[in-house]
Amino acid sequence: MTYLNVVKELSLSQKFGVKLGLHNICALMEELRNPHRHFRFIHVAGTNGKGSTANYIADILEASGFRTALFTSPHLCSLRERFIVGGKIITKKELVKIYEIVSPAVKKTEKKTACHLTFFEIVTAMAILYFKEKRARFVVLETGLGGRLDATNYFNSEVCVITNISKDHTEHLGTSLSKIACEKAGIIKEGSKVVLGSISGAALKRIKEVCCQKGIKPVVFGRDYCAKIRKCSLNGAVFDYISAKKKRNNIRIKILGKKQVENAALAIASADELFLPSISAIKEIKNSVWPGRFEIIKKGKKTIIIDCAHNPDGIASFSENMRLFSSGRKFNFIVGILKDKDYRKMLRNLPVARIRSMICVPPPVSGRALDPSCLAEEAKKRFKKLPVKEEESFKGAMKFLSGETGDIAIVGSLFLAGEARKYFKLCALDPCLPAGRLDS
Repeated sequence: MTYLNVVKELSLSQKFGVKLGLHNICALMEELRNPHRHFRFIHVAGTNGKGSTANYIADILEASGFRTALFTSPHLCSLRERFIVGGKIITKKELVKIYEIVSPAVKKTEKKTACHLTFFEIVTAMAILYFKEKRARFVVLETGLGGRLDATNYFNSEVCVITNISKDHTEHLGTSLSKIACEKAGIIKEGSKVVLGSISGAALKRIKEVCCQKGIKPVVFGRDYCAKIRKCSLNGAVFDYISAKKKRNNIRIKILGKKQVENAALAIASADELFLPSISAIKEIKNSVWPGRFEIIKKGKKTIIIDCAHNPDGIASFSENMRLFSSGRKFNFIVGILKDKDYRKMLRNLPVARIRSMICVPPPVSGRALDPSCLAEEAKKRFKKLPVKEEESFKGAMKFLSGETGDIAIVGSLFLAGEARKYFKLCALDPCLPAGRLDS
């Protein structure tokens, strides 16, 4: 079997869509003889910032001398991005080998349960088996969707991390912040340690209630730890980490934005619940990268910004970065959004003072993209004095802008960010399995 065959077969499982619940992953793990029992798990949930936080945690643990595995979702360009051990991505040959072991177990499980396993359930099992083969000690898991009924929640986590709470995937998680927080807090296990990012109001109250029921005192951002920013520029940020346990000064990160400082501080607080990493280990996060997060590239005289922001709060963070780092310049925006998102609020949160023009495109995912004509119509209402047009594809938008002056900002969807990275030859998209996913 080839890597392309594996990608094609896995793409077929996406047709089963989102299917929340732990019964299938439990049965599959048993079929594989429970390879997860060899690890110490750190579980990361939240609306935004999960991937970069999980990545920071993994980098701190690895720099502390522990062989660490990282499982994240979605991927931007290649399925292989989801499987990382020791900072190294799985090879195509290794992924094929793991799939050939897991695939027969999937068929047996589906026969026993009389139920089709989802793409995310299969990929989660593949990751756990791969991490066992690579002899990882710690595994940092990012949830696929929600928390309580996400396949990653089958595993008993030593530290449970929740980054933040805002409205997204409301059709699955609920329409109120309290309900969404309850779903995210579903990752909290009795006897685990809980670390919270910047969460407030009803969401924080609900998570604290869950912790209280389980006899856990959570570590809370702003109360038990915080980050004091010394410098925030296009070269990254420098901050001091302050907590009751230990203070660390002059921590550097190169992923841009104030939110990334919060994510890095959350990662340090999470690692502190396992042991107290040395300052040298923590300072290794200066090398951490996470593509598609306010990623700036140069093409000729043009500056290109690619950002994965795909919900209203993500767009708000993106807009804050635009105000901080764009030096007052205006950009030609390429915007593509999925139809299940609150696109009106996302448009409202865009930085109008930084927009020269806007082209609305469909993210490259069949059946899930918001019609660009619908998006353009709403954008014209919102940005009455700005030129707004639609194109049938991202390539079409880039072709149009090739004859225009000005820098370019690409935002609105993980799928769109993945396509943009492919277009600018920053990565190669897997055939049949585009950026993003139908995880869970």
